Amino acid sequence: MLLITLRAARTNCDLTLKQVADLTGKCAETLGKYERDSSKIPRDVMEDLIRIYRIPKHHIFFGKESVFTERQKMA
Repeated sequence: MLLITLRAARTNCDLTLKQVADLTGKCAETLGKYERDSSKIPRDVMEDLIRIYRIPKHHIFFGKESVFTERQKMA
């Protein structure tokens, strides 16, 4: 199954962190933190993001972005 990071999902929608912050009512810095490590993202934020990005949650990698990147290098 193809997985992508939250950052990739956002950039695929041509959105900035500021735009997503405006849409969710969350701070851009907080959203950036979740892009770097989504392992503890609150459910309401996750649901907002998958709705905005129009992607099923089972296609999102939840965890540290650095781990995802390392796995992709090894694949």
